[in-house]
Amino acid sequence: MSSLIAKNISMSFANSQHSMNVLDDISLELVEGQSIGIIGSSGCGKTTLLQILAGLETPVTGSIYYDNVNLSESNKVQFHKMRSSLFGFVYQFHYLLEDLTLLENCELSFQIMGSKSHAVNRQSIFTIFEELGIFHLKDNYPFMLSGGERQRAAIARAVAHKPTFLLMDEPTGNLDSDNAGIIQELTINLSKKFNMGILVATHDMDYANKLDEVYRIENGKLQKLDHE
Repeated sequence: MSSLIAKNISMSFANSQHSMNVLDDISLELVEGQSIGIIGSSGCGKTTLLQILAGLETPVTGSIYYDNVNLSESNKVQFHKMRSSLFGFVYQFHYLLEDLTLLENCELSFQIMGSKSHAVNRQSIFTIFEELGIFHLKDNYPFMLSGGERQRAAIARAVAHKPTFLLMDEPTGNLDSDNAGIIQELTINLSKKFNMGILVATHDMDYANKLDEVYRIENGKLQKLDHE
């Protein structure tokens, strides 16, 4: 079973006047098929932790391991190729390209990865579209969709290549309660069906409590919480 492990991660940001510690000696493990919620106030470091786990930011101290391989010590070319296949990303805003259809948005992600298996890629996209209930929208442009449909399309783009881990930063933050509930259930179901590890940074305790484990970041420290 594949695992993503953060060991003793610390991160700080400095300006001309002072340095602020955001993450202080944080360790966390996420395995395939597991779902974890990270909660905390705005600016506490939730997004920073997700970016460090994905190799988008470099911590001041500590390391990230994938199956006991230290990603920070990997060859840069190998690491970026590994990151493309390992991770899917979903943000609060969908970031779909408005002049491409939903299908074209998803196909573009495969092209960026360098995949040339067009027929296989398209079938994978169609499978995810069916799972998310948006197959009938595949030829629509983002501006033609509701907020919930756009976010489902963003999830489809993130998971069509079957990543090992799905990292989500406030994925329901822009949605009403009904659509937020739909997205929550869909992401949890995807995790179970495709054995993806899911890490969600969220302010929504209802969402967090549906996940396998919940942690809070406060004053730079990571604390595991009991489910309500």
